[in-house]
Amino acid sequence: MRSCTSSRERLEWLGSRLSPQALKAILSSNSDTLMTQVDALSENVIGLCVLPLSVVPDVLVDGEHICIPMSTEEPSVVAACAHAAKIYGLGNGITTKAPPISYMVGQLIFHKPQDLLLKPLDLETLRLTILKVASTSIPSMLTRGNGLVFVRMNTHDTCYIIEIGLDCVDAMGANVMNTLLEAIKPFILELVDNRLEFLAAIVSNTGEGRVYQAIGVLTADEYSKVKNVSIDQARNTLRRIALLSLVATVDVNRRITHNKGILNGLDAVARACGQDTRAIAVANCNDVPLVQHTFDEDTFTLHSVATIATPVGTVGGSCIYAPGLLILERSGSISANKFSRVLAAVALLQNFAALRALVSEGIQRGHMALHRRKNIATSSGFTDAVLDD
Repeated sequence: MRSCTSSRERLEWLGSRLSPQALKAILSSNSDTLMTQVDALSENVIGLCVLPLSVVPDVLVDGEHICIPMSTEEPSVVAACAHAAKIYGLGNGITTKAPPISYMVGQLIFHKPQDLLLKPLDLETLRLTILKVASTSIPSMLTRGNGLVFVRMNTHDTCYIIEIGLDCVDAMGANVMNTLLEAIKPFILELVDNRLEFLAAIVSNTGEGRVYQAIGVLTADEYSKVKNVSIDQARNTLRRIALLSLVATVDVNRRITHNKGILNGLDAVARACGQDTRAIAVANCNDVPLVQHTFDEDTFTLHSVATIATPVGTVGGSCIYAPGLLILERSGSISANKFSRVLAAVALLQNFAALRALVSEGIQRGHMALHRRKNIATSSGFTDAVLDD
Protein backbone atom coordinates (compact mmCIF):
# COMPACT_ATOMS: atom_id res chain seq x y z
CA MET A 1 0.00 0.00 0.00
CA ARG A 2 3.05 2.26 0.09
CA SER A 3 2.48 3.52 -3.47
CA CYS A 4 -1.19 4.41 -2.84
CA THR A 5 -1.66 8.17 -2.69
CA SER A 6 -5.44 8.47 -2.36
CA SER A 7 -8.23 6.81 -0.42
CA ARG A 8 -9.68 5.41 -3.65
CA GLU A 9 -6.39 3.67 -4.48
CA ARG A 10 -6.19 2.26 -0.98
CA LEU A 11 -9.69 0.85 -1.29
CA GLU A 12 -8.78 -0.79 -4.59
CA TRP A 13 -5.72 -2.29 -2.91
CA LEU A 14 -7.88 -3.57 -0.05
CA GLY A 15 -10.56 -4.91 -2.36
CA SER A 16 -8.84 -8.26 -2.91
CA ARG A 17 -8.06 -8.60 0.80
CA LEU A 18 -11.46 -7.95 2.35
CA SER A 19 -14.69 -9.88 2.38
CA PRO A 20 -17.52 -8.41 0.26
CA GLN A 21 -19.40 -7.57 3.46
CA ALA A 22 -16.46 -5.64 4.92
CA LEU A 23 -15.84 -3.71 1.73
CA LYS A 24 -19.53 -2.82 1.44
CA ALA A 25 -19.56 -1.52 5.02
CA ILE A 26 -16.59 0.75 4.33
CA LEU A 27 -17.95 2.04 1.03
CA SER A 28 -21.36 2.82 2.53
CA SER A 29 -19.78 5.44 4.79
CA ASN A 30 -17.87 7.15 2.00
CA SER A 31 -18.63 9.92 -0.45
CA ASP A 32 -16.22 11.65 -2.80
CA THR A 33 -16.68 15.00 -1.08
CA LEU A 34 -16.18 13.65 2.41
CA MET A 35 -13.22 11.55 1.45
CA THR A 36 -11.49 14.53 -0.12
CA GLN A 37 -11.88 16.40 3.17
CA VAL A 38 -10.83 13.65 5.56
CA ASP A 39 -7.98 12.23 3.48
CA ALA A 40 -5.73 15.03 4.71
CA LEU A 41 -6.67 14.53 8.37
CA SER A 42 -4.89 11.22 8.92
CA GLU A 43 -2.71 8.59 7.29
CA ASN A 44 -3.77 5.72 5.02
CA VAL A 45 -7.43 6.79 5.03
CA ILE A 46 -9.90 4.33 3.48
CA GLY A 47 -13.22 5.46 4.92
CA LEU A 48 -15.13 6.91 7.83
CA CYS A 49 -16.31 5.60 11.18
CA VAL A 50 -19.63 7.35 11.66
CA LEU A 51 -21.21 8.24 14.99
CA PRO A 52 -24.53 10.02 15.54
CA LEU A 53 -24.50 13.75 16.16
CA SER A 54 -27.05 14.63 18.84
CA VAL A 55 -27.97 17.77 20.73
CA VAL A 56 -29.01 18.51 24.28
CA PRO A 57 -31.33 21.47 23.82
CA ASP A 58 -31.99 24.36 26.16
CA VAL A 59 -29.23 23.89 28.76
CA LEU A 60 -29.12 26.86 31.11
CA VAL A 61 -25.47 27.83 31.67
CA ASP A 62 -24.52 31.19 33.21
CA GLY A 63 -27.96 32.55 32.42
CA GLU A 64 -27.82 31.58 28.73
CA HIS A 65 -29.84 28.83 27.08
CA ILE A 66 -27.40 26.73 25.06
CA CYS A 67 -27.85 23.85 22.63
CA ILE A 68 -25.03 21.41 23.36
CA PRO A 69 -23.81 18.95 20.70
CA MET A 70 -22.85 15.36 21.53
CA SER A 71 -21.41 12.60 19.36
CA THR A 72 -21.60 9.16 20.94
CA GLU A 73 -22.79 5.64 20.22
CA GLU A 74 -24.45 5.54 23.66
CA PRO A 75 -27.96 7.06 23.64
CA SER A 76 -28.29 7.03 27.43
CA VAL A 77 -25.46 9.59 27.70
CA VAL A 78 -27.45 12.13 25.69
CA ALA A 79 -30.74 11.28 27.38
CA ALA A 80 -29.25 11.56 30.86
CA CYS A 81 -27.68 14.96 30.22
CA ALA A 82 -30.91 16.28 28.69
CA HIS A 83 -32.94 15.04 31.66
CA ALA A 84 -30.58 16.63 34.18
CA ALA A 85 -30.61 19.89 32.21
CA LYS A 86 -34.41 19.93 32.41
CA ILE A 87 -34.31 19.46 36.18
CA TYR A 88 -31.76 22.22 36.77
CA GLY A 89 -33.47 24.45 34.22
CA LEU A 90 -36.41 25.01 36.57
CA GLY A 91 -34.09 27.01 38.84
CA ASN A 92 -31.04 29.07 37.96
CA GLY A 93 -29.37 26.36 35.92
CA ILE A 94 -25.61 25.91 36.14
CA THR A 95 -23.11 28.68 36.88
CA THR A 96 -19.41 28.38 36.09
CA LYS A 97 -16.04 29.73 37.21
CA ALA A 98 -12.94 30.15 35.05
CA PRO A 99 -9.29 30.22 36.18
CA PRO A 100 -7.80 33.73 36.58
CA ILE A 101 -5.34 32.94 33.76
CA SER A 102 -5.58 30.01 31.37
CA TYR A 103 -2.34 28.40 30.23
CA MET A 104 -0.71 25.32 28.74
CA VAL A 105 2.42 23.79 30.30
CA GLY A 106 5.47 22.73 28.29
CA GLN A 107 8.67 21.00 29.39
CA LEU A 108 12.30 21.07 28.29
CA ILE A 109 13.84 17.94 29.78
CA PHE A 110 17.58 17.42 30.26
CA HIS A 111 19.60 14.55 31.68
CA LYS A 112 21.76 15.66 34.60
CA PRO A 113 24.62 13.46 35.81
CA GLN A 114 24.19 12.86 39.52
CA ASP A 115 27.62 14.26 40.36
CA LEU A 116 27.10 17.46 38.38
CA LEU A 117 26.80 20.57 40.49
CA LEU A 118 24.82 22.99 38.36
CA LYS A 119 24.22 26.53 39.44
CA PRO A 120 20.50 27.33 39.15
CA LEU A 121 19.66 29.42 36.11
CA ASP A 122 18.53 32.95 36.69
CA LEU A 123 14.78 32.92 36.04
CA GLU A 124 14.70 36.47 34.69
CA THR A 125 17.48 35.70 32.20
CA LEU A 126 15.61 32.56 31.22
CA ARG A 127 12.33 34.45 30.80
CA LEU A 128 13.92 37.12 28.59
CA THR A 129 15.59 34.44 26.47
CA ILE A 130 12.29 32.64 25.96
CA LEU A 131 10.47 35.86 25.09
CA LYS A 132 13.12 36.70 22.51
CA VAL A 133 12.81 33.30 20.87
CA ALA A 134 9.01 33.39 21.03
CA SER A 135 8.89 36.78 19.32
CA THR A 136 10.14 35.11 16.14
CA SER A 137 8.83 31.52 16.47
CA ILE A 138 5.25 32.31 17.61
CA PRO A 139 4.89 36.11 17.33
CA SER A 140 1.09 36.18 17.04
CA MET A 141 0.63 34.17 20.25
CA LEU A 142 2.54 36.71 22.33
CA THR A 143 0.28 39.54 21.21
CA ARG A 144 -2.89 37.80 22.41
CA GLY A 145 -3.97 36.94 25.92
CA ASN A 146 -1.35 36.83 28.67
CA GLY A 147 1.49 35.47 26.55
CA LEU A 148 4.24 33.86 28.61
CA VAL A 149 2.66 33.21 32.00
CA PHE A 150 5.60 31.72 33.93
CA VAL A 151 8.99 30.04 33.79
CA ARG A 152 9.98 27.56 36.49
CA MET A 153 12.61 24.88 37.08
CA ASN A 154 12.41 21.41 38.61
CA THR A 155 15.59 19.59 39.57
CA HIS A 156 15.66 15.85 40.23
CA ASP A 157 18.50 13.42 40.84
CA THR A 158 19.01 12.59 37.18
CA CYS A 159 17.07 15.23 35.30
CA TYR A 160 16.66 18.95 35.02
CA ILE A 161 13.32 20.28 33.77
CA ILE A 162 12.44 23.77 32.65
CA GLU A 163 8.69 24.37 32.51
CA ILE A 164 6.93 27.26 30.85
CA GLY A 165 3.31 28.32 30.96
CA LEU A 166 1.81 29.86 27.83
CA ASP A 167 -1.61 31.43 27.39
CA CYS A 168 -2.79 29.85 24.13
CA VAL A 169 -6.05 31.84 24.13
CA ASP A 170 -8.51 29.97 21.88
CA ALA A 171 -6.07 27.32 20.64
CA MET A 172 -5.66 23.98 22.37
CA GLY A 173 -1.98 24.87 22.32
CA ALA A 174 -0.07 21.60 21.93
CA ASN A 175 1.44 22.44 18.54
CA VAL A 176 2.17 26.04 19.48
CA MET A 177 3.90 24.93 22.68
CA ASN A 178 5.98 22.24 20.97
CA THR A 179 7.07 24.74 18.30
CA LEU A 180 8.24 27.17 20.96
CA LEU A 181 10.01 24.52 23.05
CA GLU A 182 12.01 23.20 20.13
CA ALA A 183 13.02 26.73 19.17
CA ILE A 184 14.19 27.43 22.74
CA LYS A 185 16.32 24.29 23.14
CA PRO A 186 19.64 25.49 21.66
CA PHE A 187 19.53 28.72 23.66
CA ILE A 188 19.04 26.83 26.93
CA LEU A 189 21.95 24.52 26.15
CA GLU A 190 24.07 27.61 25.58
CA LEU A 191 23.04 29.00 28.96
CA VAL A 192 24.22 25.82 30.72
CA ASP A 193 27.43 25.55 28.66
CA ASN A 194 26.19 22.27 27.18
CA ARG A 195 26.80 20.49 30.47
CA LEU A 196 23.34 18.92 30.33
CA GLU A 197 22.22 16.32 27.82
CA PHE A 198 19.03 17.37 26.06
CA LEU A 199 16.34 14.65 26.15
CA ALA A 200 13.01 16.08 25.01
CA ALA A 201 10.93 19.17 24.32
CA ILE A 202 7.27 18.35 24.78
CA VAL A 203 3.97 19.76 25.92
CA SER A 204 2.66 18.42 29.21
CA ASN A 205 -0.88 17.11 29.30
CA THR A 206 -1.40 18.29 32.83
CA GLY A 207 -4.62 20.24 33.13
CA GLU A 208 -3.38 22.54 35.88
CA GLY A 209 -3.74 25.73 33.85
CA ARG A 210 -7.23 25.06 32.54
CA VAL A 211 -9.30 24.07 35.54
CA TYR A 212 -12.93 25.17 35.36
CA GLN A 213 -15.74 24.75 37.84
CA ALA A 214 -19.49 24.36 37.45
CA ILE A 215 -21.84 24.96 40.36
CA GLY A 216 -25.37 23.70 40.68
CA VAL A 217 -27.93 24.37 43.41
CA LEU A 218 -31.10 22.28 43.43
CA THR A 219 -33.85 22.41 46.02
CA ALA A 220 -36.17 19.57 46.92
CA ASP A 221 -39.07 21.80 45.90
CA GLU A 222 -37.65 22.26 42.38
CA TYR A 223 -36.91 18.56 42.04
CA SER A 224 -40.37 17.55 43.24
CA LYS A 225 -42.02 19.80 40.64
CA VAL A 226 -40.02 18.46 37.71
CA LYS A 227 -40.29 14.82 38.76
CA ASN A 228 -43.86 15.13 40.09
CA VAL A 229 -43.00 13.55 43.43
CA SER A 230 -43.59 14.60 47.02
CA ILE A 231 -41.21 16.90 48.87
CA ASP A 232 -40.23 13.99 51.11
CA GLN A 233 -39.39 11.82 48.12
CA ALA A 234 -37.43 14.65 46.54
CA ARG A 235 -35.55 15.34 49.77
CA ASN A 236 -34.65 11.68 50.16
CA THR A 237 -33.40 11.37 46.58
CA LEU A 238 -31.17 14.44 46.89
CA ARG A 239 -29.88 13.23 50.26
CA ARG A 240 -28.99 9.84 48.79
CA ILE A 241 -27.20 11.47 45.84
CA ALA A 242 -24.94 13.28 48.31
CA LEU A 243 -24.31 10.06 50.24
CA LEU A 244 -23.33 8.15 47.10
CA SER A 245 -21.12 11.07 46.07
CA LEU A 246 -19.32 10.76 49.39
CA VAL A 247 -18.51 7.11 48.68
CA ALA A 248 -16.51 8.19 45.62
CA THR A 249 -14.21 10.24 47.88
CA VAL A 250 -13.29 7.26 50.08
CA ASP A 251 -13.42 4.25 47.72
CA VAL A 252 -11.16 4.16 44.68
CA ASN A 253 -13.18 1.56 42.77
CA ARG A 254 -16.35 3.61 43.09
CA ARG A 255 -14.45 6.80 42.22
CA ILE A 256 -13.18 5.32 38.95
CA THR A 257 -16.74 4.59 37.79
CA HIS A 258 -18.00 7.90 39.18
CA ASN A 259 -15.46 9.76 37.03
CA LYS A 260 -15.88 7.50 34.01
CA GLY A 261 -19.55 8.43 33.79
CA ILE A 262 -18.56 12.10 33.75
CA LEU A 263 -16.07 11.46 30.97
CA ASN A 264 -18.87 9.84 28.95
CA GLY A 265 -20.42 13.28 28.62
CA LEU A 266 -17.17 15.21 28.19
CA ASP A 267 -16.01 12.79 25.51
CA ALA A 268 -19.28 13.07 23.58
CA VAL A 269 -19.19 16.88 23.49
CA ALA A 270 -15.47 16.97 22.75
CA ARG A 271 -15.81 14.52 19.86
CA ALA A 272 -18.67 16.51 18.34
CA CYS A 273 -16.47 19.60 18.52
CA GLY A 274 -13.30 18.12 17.06
CA GLN A 275 -11.29 18.03 20.28
CA ASP A 276 -8.50 15.73 21.48
CA THR A 277 -10.60 13.45 23.68
CA ARG A 278 -7.53 11.62 25.00
CA ALA A 279 -6.00 14.88 26.25
CA ILE A 280 -9.20 15.68 28.14
CA ALA A 281 -9.36 12.19 29.64
CA VAL A 282 -5.76 12.11 30.87
CA ALA A 283 -5.93 15.68 32.22
CA ASN A 284 -8.81 14.53 34.42
CA CYS A 285 -7.21 11.35 35.79
CA ASN A 286 -7.55 12.62 39.35
CA ASP A 287 -7.48 10.87 42.68
CA VAL A 288 -10.59 12.80 43.70
CA PRO A 289 -14.13 12.78 42.27
CA LEU A 290 -14.54 15.26 39.42
CA VAL A 291 -18.00 16.16 40.73
CA GLN A 292 -18.99 16.29 44.39
CA HIS A 293 -22.43 16.76 45.95
CA THR A 294 -23.45 17.78 49.46
CA PHE A 295 -26.95 18.00 50.93
CA ASP A 296 -28.13 20.72 53.31
CA GLU A 297 -30.62 19.12 55.71
CA ASP A 298 -31.87 22.50 56.90
CA THR A 299 -32.84 23.88 53.50
CA PHE A 300 -33.38 20.56 51.66
CA THR A 301 -30.88 21.72 49.04
CA LEU A 302 -28.32 19.79 47.00
CA HIS A 303 -25.11 21.70 46.33
CA SER A 304 -22.99 20.33 43.49
CA VAL A 305 -19.55 21.32 42.20
CA ALA A 306 -17.74 19.99 39.15
CA THR A 307 -14.00 20.66 38.85
CA ILE A 308 -12.49 19.63 35.53
CA ALA A 309 -9.51 20.37 33.33
CA THR A 310 -10.35 21.51 29.80
CA PRO A 311 -7.41 21.37 27.37
CA VAL A 312 -9.53 22.44 24.41
CA GLY A 313 -9.42 24.85 21.51
CA THR A 314 -11.92 26.48 19.19
CA VAL A 315 -9.50 27.50 16.45
CA GLY A 316 -7.10 25.44 14.35
CA GLY A 317 -6.62 21.70 14.19
CA SER A 318 -9.44 19.27 13.53
CA CYS A 319 -12.06 21.51 15.13
CA ILE A 320 -12.40 23.50 11.88
CA TYR A 321 -14.23 20.45 10.45
CA ALA A 322 -16.36 19.87 13.55
CA PRO A 323 -20.13 20.36 13.19
CA GLY A 324 -20.51 20.63 16.96
CA LEU A 325 -18.73 23.97 17.18
CA LEU A 326 -21.05 25.35 14.51
CA ILE A 327 -23.99 24.43 16.75
CA LEU A 328 -22.42 26.21 19.73
CA GLU A 329 -21.56 29.21 17.59
CA ARG A 330 -25.20 29.93 16.80
CA SER A 331 -25.17 32.55 19.54
CA GLY A 332 -21.89 34.02 18.26
CA SER A 333 -18.26 33.01 17.91
CA ILE A 334 -17.38 30.67 20.76
CA SER A 335 -14.15 31.12 22.67
CA ALA A 336 -12.19 28.35 24.36
CA ASN A 337 -13.20 29.96 27.65
CA LYS A 338 -16.90 29.65 26.92
CA PHE A 339 -16.50 26.15 25.53
CA SER A 340 -14.70 25.13 28.72
CA ARG A 341 -17.58 26.48 30.78
CA VAL A 342 -19.98 24.36 28.72
CA LEU A 343 -17.87 21.26 29.36
CA ALA A 344 -17.83 21.91 33.09
CA ALA A 345 -21.62 22.22 33.09
CA VAL A 346 -21.94 18.95 31.16
CA ALA A 347 -19.71 17.22 33.73
CA LEU A 348 -22.03 18.27 36.55
CA LEU A 349 -25.22 17.37 34.70
CA GLN A 350 -23.89 13.98 33.58
CA ASN A 351 -22.88 13.02 37.10
CA PHE A 352 -26.09 14.24 38.68
CA ALA A 353 -28.11 12.19 36.19
CA ALA A 354 -26.08 9.05 36.86
CA LEU A 355 -26.24 9.33 40.64
CA ARG A 356 -29.92 10.22 40.58
CA ALA A 357 -30.70 7.07 38.61
CA LEU A 358 -28.48 4.89 40.80
CA VAL A 359 -30.11 5.94 44.07
CA SER A 360 -33.67 5.74 42.71
CA GLU A 361 -34.85 3.36 39.97
CA GLY A 362 -31.36 2.11 39.01
CA ILE A 363 -29.55 2.79 35.75
CA GLN A 364 -30.67 -0.27 33.82
CA ARG A 365 -34.31 0.65 33.26
CA GLY A 366 -33.70 3.72 31.12
CA HIS A 367 -30.36 2.53 29.79
CA MET A 368 -31.60 -0.84 28.60
CA ALA A 369 -34.74 0.62 26.99
CA LEU A 370 -32.53 2.84 24.82
CA HIS A 371 -30.08 -0.02 24.30
CA ARG A 372 -32.82 -2.32 23.01
CA ARG A 373 -34.01 0.37 20.59
CA LYS A 374 -30.45 0.75 19.27
CA ASN A 375 -30.03 -3.01 18.85
CA ILE A 376 -33.32 -3.31 16.99
CA ALA A 377 -32.33 -0.45 14.71
CA THR A 378 -28.91 -1.84 13.85
CA SER A 379 -30.16 -5.37 13.26
CA SER A 380 -33.03 -4.19 11.03
CA GLY A 381 -31.10 -1.80 8.83
CA PHE A 382 -32.58 1.30 10.53
CA THR A 383 -35.99 1.06 8.84
CA ASP A 384 -38.50 3.63 10.01
CA ALA A 385 -41.19 1.01 10.45
CA VAL A 386 -39.14 -1.00 12.92
CA LEU A 387 -38.07 2.09 14.86
CA ASP A 388 -41.68 3.23 15.13
CA ASP A 389 -42.66 -0.14 16.55
